[in-house]
Amino acid sequence: MRICSASTSSAFRRSRPRSPAPPSSASDPHFLRRFHGRHGKPPLLGFFSHDLNGCKVEFTPALDPPDRVPPARFSLRLDGADSIVLGCRHGRVLAVDWAHLHLLIWDPAAGDRLLVAIPPVFDRMPHKINGAIVCATGDEGHIHGDCRSNPFQVITVGTSWEGVSACVYSSATDAWGNLISALWPSPIPPGTPSASFFSNHCHSTLVGSCIYWLIIGLRAYILQFDLGAQSLAVIEAPPNVYQVQALVHRKRQFLITPAHGGVLGFLVFSVPGFSAQLWKRDNLAGWVLGNTIDLSNLLSLKPSEDTAPPRIAGFFEGDNAILLKTYDGAFMVHLESLLFKKLSERMPCHRYHPFASFYPAGT
Repeated sequence: MRICSASTSSAFRRSRPRSPAPPSSASDPHFLRRFHGRHGKPPLLGFFSHDLNGCKVEFTPALDPPDRVPPARFSLRLDGADSIVLGCRHGRVLAVDWAHLHLLIWDPAAGDRLLVAIPPVFDRMPHKINGAIVCATGDEGHIHGDCRSNPFQVITVGTSWEGVSACVYSSATDAWGNLISALWPSPIPPGTPSASFFSNHCHSTLVGSCIYWLIIGLRAYILQFDLGAQSLAVIEAPPNVYQVQALVHRKRQFLITPAHGGVLGFLVFSVPGFSAQLWKRDNLAGWVLGNTIDLSNLLSLKPSEDTAPPRIAGFFEGDNAILLKTYDGAFMVHLESLLFKKLSERMPCHRYHPFASFYPAGT
């Protein structure tokens, strides 16, 4: 691993001030601490996605009235057509505008927005970048959900023919840190078609103190960023589960999840059998195959030849649950209990980012 110095000049700093938000109980940190103390972990309010034009962030509510959040209250227009949502975590939404290379950090409940320029070093990377946002509080016993008064970090990652790189933005210092890089386990010749890209269907997953991304191409890798050590590593996916043709024809899909014991897990979803294999990462033995779930029996669904194959549409870290989009609607399946819930049938997009936060009814 090599660590290169990256400038933290004003060009890397916040390029637009925070948007003022009207005072309300939803943005009052003292109220939210009391509310959180009575209600435990934050509820799943709904799902964020971006429209096909990449100009609007759409919200699909998950709660029933009177706790249901109207979609218009959590809507957002993006500046560029080449913009997507990268993820939601700890009460904030992270989006990227690839055309202008900046990140948008948005707190929907409070209405705060922050625009941050991506470090110029990522301009030179031939493949698209990805990122994640996390609460950076050091308070002992803190339960994520009322994090809007706490500092946060944004981890930006990118790939090249040589390897992967990451850089961390801190809201506490309003600056980017040093560039951190790691090589691929096996060299990739420059110009190799479809060398390595971040999976569009598997954005960042937080497991313990590490954030993970799935990188696919001729091979499949898992990118690990350790938040405590501020280090980067590349892990090979479980053996013999990744097939390029199966991925292209949507016969197999993949998802990074926590496994039993709070360690790294890897889910392999096979469309023909409508089943899911759960792999677990062991530091000594490597990858170990765990449970296999028969989703056709669980959901009483099995796609026929004339229906679109089901697909993974998202992952909810708060409940360790996957979102499945099928011909009969969208389902959320808890990977441990195997309990499932049918979601709204009017979920047209292909990728959803679950959003959990404290947002009292009537605010």
